[in-house]
Amino acid sequence: MKCDDIKALYDGFKSEMLTANESSAVSEHLAGCTDCNDYYFENKKLARLLDNWDEISPQSNYVSKFWNRVDEQELNKNKGFIGLFKGIKTAFLVPSLAIALFCSLLIVNMYRTTNIDPQVSEEDERDNRLLLEVNDIISQEGSESLKIYGLWNDLEEEPKEG
Repeated sequence: MKCDDIKALYDGFKSEMLTANESSAVSEHLAGCTDCNDYYFENKKLARLLDNWDEISPQSNYVSKFWNRVDEQELNKNKGFIGLFKGIKTAFLVPSLAIALFCSLLIVNMYRTTNIDPQVSEEDERDNRLLLEVNDIISQEGSESLKIYGLWNDLEEEPKEG
């Protein structure tokens, strides 16, 4: 058997719950393996120390102190961020949430784009036709028609070298 198998069977060996074959295999392995033998004797010493340990009896008011401490921790647990909202009444909470919802819907509707066609007046149509005519004239004549504004005259002159 391997050392890991022996260590797994150790509790049964100590309490004599193993079969005769398993018990003899563990005894033979302990006689031949120093590591497992040391492990066995260390555990045996530990068991003797724990058997000699005096039982500790709690104080007479231990239970009441325990429950008082639990109550204090419950009170302290609610002092965090969520504890700030513990005293809010639902009569105040519901209307405030309704107002917040109404305001958010109002803001969303203000900035929402609509699919309604914009109203076009006769003046707008005339302006659009005029712009299209000017665009046609400029595209037919090229940039020559823009020279009347004077800016393009300066661009055609080459810079003078000094």
